[in-house]
Amino acid sequence: MNFKFSKLMENRKQWVETTRENKFDFESILAGLYSDPSHFIYELLQNAEDEGAKEIRFELCEDRLDVYHNGKDFDLQDIDGVTGIGISKKKEDLNLIGKFGVGFKSVFAVTQSPYIFSGEYSIKIEKFVIPTPIPKPLDISGTIHRNETLIRIPFNHEDRSRDEIFALISKRLENLGLKTFLFLENIEQIEWQTPSSSSIGNYLKEDKNILEIADIDVRRTILVSLSVDEEYLVIRKPIEVEGNKLYVEVAYKLGKDEDGKEIIVPEPISKLVVFFPTEKITHLNFLIQGPFKTTPNRENIPLEDEQNRMILEEIGNLIAGILTIIRDLGYLDVNFLSIPPLGSDLAEREQIYSVIYEKVKEKYQENNYLIIAVSEGTRWYNDQTGQVEEVYASTETDEYGHPRLGGISGIIANEISQKLKIDARAQIIGYYARSGKCYDYDRKLTVALADKVLDLLLREDYGKMPVLKRIESFPYIEEYNTTAIDMGNIGNLPLPLDYYNPDEFEISEPYYDFLYHILGPIEKYEFKYKYPKVYPIK
Repeated sequence: MNFKFSKLMENRKQWVETTRENKFDFESILAGLYSDPSHFIYELLQNAEDEGAKEIRFELCEDRLDVYHNGKDFDLQDIDGVTGIGISKKKEDLNLIGKFGVGFKSVFAVTQSPYIFSGEYSIKIEKFVIPTPIPKPLDISGTIHRNETLIRIPFNHEDRSRDEIFALISKRLENLGLKTFLFLENIEQIEWQTPSSSSIGNYLKEDKNILEIADIDVRRTILVSLSVDEEYLVIRKPIEVEGNKLYVEVAYKLGKDEDGKEIIVPEPISKLVVFFPTEKITHLNFLIQGPFKTTPNRENIPLEDEQNRMILEEIGNLIAGILTIIRDLGYLDVNFLSIPPLGSDLAEREQIYSVIYEKVKEKYQENNYLIIAVSEGTRWYNDQTGQVEEVYASTETDEYGHPRLGGISGIIANEISQKLKIDARAQIIGYYARSGKCYDYDRKLTVALADKVLDLLLREDYGKMPVLKRIESFPYIEEYNTTAIDMGNIGNLPLPLDYYNPDEFEISEPYYDFLYHILGPIEKYEFKYKYPKVYPIK
């Protein structure tokens, strides 16, 4: 035991004696700090994260909980931090628990004397603040790995029985969930086990950086457990708080549509995250994380705090400005329309939702445009009927008895106008696409189909429609040829008789007039071949 440690221990003993003489009931305050005694699990996760641990495991026994992690060994500064009040070695740690050294004290909700075995230190913490050196127990020599830290928490609380503590911790471990370490930078694996062989957990995380734009970075995070996998698109931006560089983040959950295409899907339960999920519901369809100030027990976030308001607005700015990133990554489709905050009714009564809503609305209005491409045939969720419905241009049917698809763009524009209170207009772009420049590919395609038409006519093989058919397919190379499909079973409608001369197979003046209204002046051609007569199929 070195001199500095001895001095620290003596100072703590004097402090305890002083509080006792002044009748400060400090123990009751700390012991009752958390409404859930098992909350300390998150504090131990935070401790391992701060020490750079990649792996952490919880071994629950009948009479204790052993927590192992492979982060940096405890040094004297760490011992001073976990046994002190108002001591934090991280000045950029804006969380009130870390700032005032209360986090680790949460273990005293289930124990009177936690142990720490790490590096050169083997200590027992007594009276909340006194680090006492002890010999390293023989039973840990075979379980603690090299360069591992062990925090041992015996179930010897004055007011809670072993069975009660065991049940509380067991339930907490079983309900940790994958999102517990979604926003952590270091921890990649969380393991836990209980005496029951059926109660075991192993959570894995893998981060893949996929994009960097200016000061924004995007990663794909894969979370894996024994029973379920989850994937998120996490977008992060740095902010400055009290001269320190910290981060705000937003995470979109990834899923599959009916055709197996990867899309962004709504997050079913969206809680505000301050490194770990809090109990604050955001009502958003995605997760947000920021270095908010919390109450000392981390159970509430005072949103009236000026610094917290600033952090929330920075998250709103991030969300409002990443639409182009979503587009560039291929996720900006009709499925994504259900993700942004569009409910003005929620904005009126939910503060977090309101800030994000206003930032998104402000950004859209600032740019004066937002282009959403939607194809005909897209199905729409009718919130009045609760059904997913096809959208039709009208109630009329075509010559084959099929209703004509269309009108989805108008519905979406109306929804945007009503819910975002901004002007939205629908435009059918098919007309523009048909008036584009004719490229060499288009000419070859036309010639190929025309040759097939001529072949069918010369063979008097009527009732067929020329089409393209793929005959070979290799990576980056596809080869097509023309073929014909029989229209007899489908039905065929002829051109109006006054559009062409069936005896001479010549296009008539009424047809040129018809084309003139669409294409403008038409150059007329004389056919030099004697074609067989063509008759409409009755």
